[in-house]
Amino acid sequence: MIHRFHVQNFKSIVDVDVDLSPVTVLVGKSGTGKSNFVQALRFLRDVLISNQPLQQSDPVEEWPLLRPVTASDAPTSFLVEFSVSVVEGRLQYEL
Repeated sequence: MIHRFHVQNFKSIVDVDVDLSPVTVLVGKSGTGKSNFVQALRFLRDVLISNQPLQQSDPVEEWPLLRPVTASDAPTSFLVEFSVSVVEGRLQYEL
């Protein structure tokens, strides 16, 4: 289970840290980044599934569209805190 997701410099998201539970509802006004937060989760999932290291210099077709307008020179980063049933405690993965 994912317990926490932290993303920096992804689309309109400059820096956000969200604690997640088995059911998490994102609520907010239009244009506040809810869809971009979900897209960040999907993007990280796709990178991990592809089993390929991702660099900003890689020819990822969508990469320029995912870079934020507000801090375009800052690196994009993801941190996931999660747990699995066969390991005690929480684990972290940072990309």
